[in-house]
Amino acid sequence: MEWCLLEDQEKLIAVAKLLVSKKTQIKVKLKGAGPSFTSKFIHLVPQQAGKGGSPSGPEGFRMVMEELVPESGNSLIQSARDVTVEADVENRLLYMEARYAGVNKTAPYVGLILDCPPQMKIKDTRKNRRFGPKMPEFISVEFKLGEEGKEERLYELNVLNYSKHGLGILVPEKETELLSVVVPGYVIRGMIFFASWTMIKVDAEVIHVTQLKSEKYRGYHLVGLEPSEIIESARPPEQEDF
Repeated sequence: MEWCLLEDQEKLIAVAKLLVSKKTQIKVKLKGAGPSFTSKFIHLVPQQAGKGGSPSGPEGFRMVMEELVPESGNSLIQSARDVTVEADVENRLLYMEARYAGVNKTAPYVGLILDCPPQMKIKDTRKNRRFGPKMPEFISVEFKLGEEGKEERLYELNVLNYSKHGLGILVPEKETELLSVVVPGYVIRGMIFFASWTMIKVDAEVIHVTQLKSEKYRGYHLVGLEPSEIIESARPPEQEDF
């Protein structure tokens, strides 16, 4: 599976919080140093723009990790500065490049500080991407479409519901020109579905296009999708059936 790139500030923070809450072991490699070291993220601290580092939004964050093991890494990182971090969390491989920013001496989170990374990469490590009881609750989707000879346009839409057979995405009235392309049988390539902290990149076939009649979704159409690899949900949809 290809790497999925994560650059949105809120999603970066969500991933970092997950690593802290789960006390996930991380593998740290230092620039110019041969062996890798292990540690865990233990805390996040805010980083105001203009006060060191390069947060990607008005306010970034820094990550505090425990001292490196073996101990030699704690002195080597002082000169290496640039580090890479890898972690395996919920069957997904996480990769990021970050910069060492000093030592946090405030108890109880004493440790090494890394600046907010500008991006993270995530890849599903399972051979068959079929979700069990902990399937992420998909929130939104993005994909690119364009007519031949014209520049592709990026679409960002909300996910209404999902089941073991597929997903339903909402097309608002202002995006109805999309419906002339995404007809039943059409395959949308490289769709990226976002949950609270993760993302899944798949191709999906359009199964149906339905105009919604409820007052809440007046003017909307529901596009039913079946990914190339079936996505299973641990719970039934709470809204309209797919």
